[in-house]
Amino acid sequence: MNFGIENKIALIIGSDSGIGLATAKTLAAEGCTLILSSRSEEKLKLAKQEISKVNDQAAVYYHVCDIIKNAEVEALDIQTVILGELILLSIQWEPEELRAIFWS
Repeated sequence: MNFGIENKIALIIGSDSGIGLATAKTLAAEGCTLILSSRSEEKLKLAKQEISKVNDQAAVYYHVCDIIKNAEVEALDIQTVILGELILLSIQWEPEELRAIFWS
């Protein structure tokens, strides 16, 4: 497929497994520069390896971030700014976690 998004920057929050990782693989296949983010550095490293199997030329960065913590989100924002204009944002987050934040 060709979505016309080659060389665009995509930030995928919750990209270490499931739908987030599948999204990252699809965007890597399209030639996007990826910024992966989740709470586990170990899982992010594994995700980066998985993505390289799809596109070994993909530029893949990762940043450990718990989006509940403002300081970590600000650091993620700074990393995105350094790379350039963010074109795509995908947030993959468990519903239970959403409920805990918005309804606690």
